[in-house]
Amino acid sequence: MSDPVPSLPCYDGPLDLLLEIVRREHLSIRDLPIAQLTRQYLDYLRTADQLDLNLSAEWLFVAATLIHIKSAQILQHQQELDRKERSDGNPDTPPASSPGADPRSPLVEELLSYEAVTAVAGYLGEHLLVENETYSNPRSKELIQPEYPAVEDAETDPGRISRLEICEMVDDALQVARSLPDLPLPGREVRPQQMVEWLRRRLATLQPREPVPADSVFAALKKPTSQVPLFLAMLEMTKAGEIGLDQARDGEPLYLIPALS
Repeated sequence: MSDPVPSLPCYDGPLDLLLEIVRREHLSIRDLPIAQLTRQYLDYLRTADQLDLNLSAEWLFVAATLIHIKSAQILQHQQELDRKERSDGNPDTPPASSPGADPRSPLVEELLSYEAVTAVAGYLGEHLLVENETYSNPRSKELIQPEYPAVEDAETDPGRISRLEICEMVDDALQVARSLPDLPLPGREVRPQQMVEWLRRRLATLQPREPVPADSVFAALKKPTSQVPLFLAMLEMTKAGEIGLDQARDGEPLYLIPALS
């Protein structure tokens, strides 16, 4: 009877594996137990080697980083013990300086950023999956034209939005997520439908037939975590024909154009 073949789960990369270990073991990202994390990470690499899986150099780089952090922690702890012994043996010894920077800090920041980005990407993926199963007939002809001069080769229908513009707006949303390492899972506090109602009320208080800068709408939010739900609400209202999204040319501000009531 042949020996059982070990199985190995697949991950998107080394950070994905580290994040899975943190979640599975209920660890704190801000206070990572490097020894435990390194041991389980290396166990995964050994199993992959037994299965003759060719992992990229990135996996080995992260393994070397973990070992380096572990060594730096041991050295830092030993230096603190030596300073304490010298100060106990000689009362005239000046007080020890504050301990150096935590060697885990770069890895902690990278994991927090990766966790935020994957949370936003997963939420957007779920929403787009629902959108793909939803069909509507946008009333794009009811949308007004912007009052600033038209640009040659610009879209003549302000109700239309290209795939490139959607990708650029998603990229902007992810950039916001990367700048907020403590960003929780979007939508737990504010849902896109709530933002639709909020945006309707806000547009109703403005002058009709006048383009509204999207930057001013985002700036009115009290919580940064509401930006992704607001972005999804804008797409939902565009699809329903309630507003249009228009940009004169690349690099210029994006405008919300209310539909004619």
